[in-house]
Amino acid sequence: MEIVPLVGNQPITAGSVIVRVNPDDRIRVAEAVERSSAITHVNDDMTLSAAKRMAGEIKSLLDEIQDSKKAAKRPFAAVEKAIDALASEVGQPVQNESQRVLGLINGYVTELERRAKIEAREKERLLQAQIDAQRAKLREAQAAQEKAEAEARAAKDEAARIRAHAEAERRKAAAEQAQLAAEMAREVSMIGVKPKQALVQGGRVDHKFEFTLEDVYATVSALGGQGWKLLRWELDIRACQDACKAQLEKDPDVEPKLPGISVKRTVNVSVRATARTE
Repeated sequence: MEIVPLVGNQPITAGSVIVRVNPDDRIRVAEAVERSSAITHVNDDMTLSAAKRMAGEIKSLLDEIQDSKKAAKRPFAAVEKAIDALASEVGQPVQNESQRVLGLINGYVTELERRAKIEAREKERLLQAQIDAQRAKLREAQAAQEKAEAEARAAKDEAARIRAHAEAERRKAAAEQAQLAAEMAREVSMIGVKPKQALVQGGRVDHKFEFTLEDVYATVSALGGQGWKLLRWELDIRACQDACKAQLEKDPDVEPKLPGISVKRTVNVSVRATARTE
């Protein structure tokens, strides 16, 4: 893909463009700076008047420089807009197809993940059922062992005690076997489990969250103090200005204060652009 701005048939490059300022204007700027540097203090009406005239002249010169800068940039801004429009015209069908195909892939991967979760839950259910069955067998074996041991202790003759003792040993072995089976059930289930493969080979599946603040008061009230950590704040300058003006209207002699906000008042004098006078 190649999009090239041209002048005639020649491509525009940074080296082919020269940005120049009129030498006479450089002289005007130097002279204005020299005259302005002569003003070193303002302490009476005369020096104030001279400073205001100089500030007006400088403001006029700055406005002229800004206007010239905007005028110089205007052709390039038009070229930039034309490049953007052309790139959009050429690329929009491709962008539309990209979004459409990725949408199809996203839908299929979502379905694959849903199926995988169902399969994993079913495997877990079957495994838990197997473990529960082994534990039930263990409890039965332990109960049979305890019963056989009790019968051995209660036997009245030697032959009965031998038979009861043998039965107790057999029940004990069965209980130990059941205990081993219960402990190994989960470990055995993991044998041969292969690492999970990526759903999209050669790609990456991300799970992104999108957030929209709907009710700031609900967020804070539901989560208490922790809710503020979910939010990032910036000052509403107009609201702060209105609050300070309201305080000054009540008491002009007291500096306004806002809770948790530093308020600093500065003096800002602006002048209108004026022509040089002599």
